[in-house]
Amino acid sequence: MRRSVRILTGLLCLLFAAVLLSCSVLAVVHPQHECTVKNCCVCALLSSWAQVLRGMAAVLLIWYALRLAAHAFSSVHSARLNDVSTVTPVTLRVKLSN
Repeated sequence: MRRSVRILTGLLCLLFAAVLLSCSVLAVVHPQHECTVKNCCVCALLSSWAQVLRGMAAVLLIWYALRLAAHAFSSVHSARLNDVSTVTPVTLRVKLSN
């Protein structure tokens, strides 16, 4: 599990670096790009890379939301396994008075 996550993270980093590198190369090669045609290849490439970046951001947001939900579920589940149905000051044996 840990190895597959490392491989996936490495691939995502490589994809992110490739997107940034290709966008910067396009910006250097076409510094004063004035799009006059309807189907411009430079604009198409930039919009497709922007779409890839948005997709990566959406995947990361969903992944972090799922990890947060899994962490919350595991903490509640571990409390129930220890015969603690709810976490209250009484179940935690907190002293409320001096």
